[in-house]
Amino acid sequence: LVGNASEQLYGCGICVLWLIQESQRHPDEDLPDLLDRMEHVLNHSGSGGMNALMASLKQSQAASTTSTTVNSMLSELLNSHDVLDLWETVGYAYRPRRHEVAMALTRMRGMKFDILPEKPKAMSPEEEAKILEEESKRLEEESRKRALAEMWANRRKK
Repeated sequence: LVGNASEQLYGCGICVLWLIQESQRHPDEDLPDLLDRMEHVLNHSGSGGMNALMASLKQSQAASTTSTTVNSMLSELLNSHDVLDLWETVGYAYRPRRHEVAMALTRMRGMKFDILPEKPKAMSPEEEAKILEEESKRLEEESRKRALAEMWANRRKK
């Protein structure tokens, strides 16, 4: 790890920058959703892993120079050219693991996270029926346990 630390940290930084960019594009998604999106891009991109993330960041850089929206931290990072020029300097970056990116993102100073309301899951009628059946079985089992506990308690009183 010692010899590869800079490439590994650089890869993690690229992923964190990409997650920040995606969180602004998709403000209704929470951190696990964004990490899933990152994993999907890294695994299933035609151009391949970290290159796909870099291409997305470069597109974002081009868009941020033409758009007039002021997005302080991200636009400053993308317009500085330092972040993307490191790609040529370092030459490559190791793909970080999902939890490494999450840890780096959540430990950043000044990062503010909002708690999002829980998303309702879209279920088919079969799934709803199955859930209702499981719930009724659970309630029936609890009532049986309660009845047995009462019988046991009454047995001791006699």
